[in-house]
Amino acid sequence: MENRKEEFLKIVCQSYLIVILAVLPLYYIPWNGYYKLGDTKYYLYRNVSLLCQGIALLALCVFAVSSRWTGEHRIFARSLAEVVKKSVDKCRTHAVTTAVCLYGICALLSAICSPYGSIAWNGEREWYMGAVTICLMIGGFLLTAKYGGSCKTAIWLGEAAFVAVTLIGLLQKLGYDPLGLLKGYVVGDWEFTHMLTTLGNSNWLSGYYSVMFPFSMTLFHRAVEAGKKRSHTAGRNVQYVGHDASAFTGK
Repeated sequence: MENRKEEFLKIVCQSYLIVILAVLPLYYIPWNGYYKLGDTKYYLYRNVSLLCQGIALLALCVFAVSSRWTGEHRIFARSLAEVVKKSVDKCRTHAVTTAVCLYGICALLSAICSPYGSIAWNGEREWYMGAVTICLMIGGFLLTAKYGGSCKTAIWLGEAAFVAVTLIGLLQKLGYDPLGLLKGYVVGDWEFTHMLTTLGNSNWLSGYYSVMFPFSMTLFHRAVEAGKKRSHTAGRNVQYVGHDASAFTGK
């Protein structure tokens, strides 16, 4: 039961990461226009987040109920002190996760107590940074932190999208428009010079780079460290083989 739960949630997590890392940066609906690009991308992010996170929550509930009926878990039989102790230990071990969850709780409390009504929950038009968006971001973080460790396909697709976005932006900056995204704009106007790539404008592009550059460098650093560990392990194995051979031959 536990293995099936892990495999299913990893599939959901990988699907979510593919859309967020690979599809969203390149997502563009021509008939919506460039001015609606922010709304277009947000609606895709919101809908996919609600779908994937909803499926993950539903799956966790189903597996929890199933395991309860089959007797695999006895969480309700534990004492309150044991539950509290385990929760405190988890908070100490996963400090970043705890901080993110506390941030989400503060956002919810702020929205509940806010006099601005729906604006506190949904945000302003074209700037949807309300409590709903914050909770979706936190839910995505928790999902990927738990089940995103083996999603290599999504990561490589995200890196490919990063390269594509960079190439399109560079070509547009040099005056070329390979995808016809700048049709209707006057050459030399502010809109023409600031609309770079499918992210919409230079501010979006800068924000995208601020996330993807550290992400890419982290992946590169981990790959280098993994290569060093494999080389060190292989060298030790060769030494052991040579030592065993010399012991066998008496040399």
